[in-house]
Amino acid sequence: MPSGPPRSMRDHAANDVTFIRSAMERSSAFTAIPGRGGMVTGLIGLIAAVVAARQPTRDRWLGVWLVAAAIAVVVELMTMVWKARRARLTLTGANTRRFALGLAAPLVAGAAITYELWTVRSFTVMAPAWLLLFGGLHFGFGAYIARHFGG
Repeated sequence: MPSGPPRSMRDHAANDVTFIRSAMERSSAFTAIPGRGGMVTGLIGLIAAVVAARQPTRDRWLGVWLVAAAIAVVVELMTMVWKARRARLTLTGANTRRFALGLAAPLVAGAAITYELWTVRSFTVMAPAWLLLFGGLHFGFGAYIARHFGG
């Protein structure tokens, strides 16, 4: 036997609309990732590889890669904002938060590992560590997309 007064149709409809809106937001793909930004980032990486290989010290080699990484992050963020504006997408939804959190973990891990390897002067392990984190990032996003979007 139900207790309390019955729910109004208005409350029930409002709850249904809230649920539908939430489900649609969760199921929509994060499409503000720009292909051109990725190409520019790849070009930055190629240039950094050439410049870094010509550095006289390992510290300067690392400096080139850190500058390249900072430039690449700025390029990716700028192109993401531009693409979202052109497509009239918001960058404040749940999918954007999930994307940012998924990206933050490998970036923080990469920064921590790089710092620790730098302190013990183990430069030869840095690039493979970066590649492993990069691969893990893409593997994680691939699994996320397959799980949530059936891709």
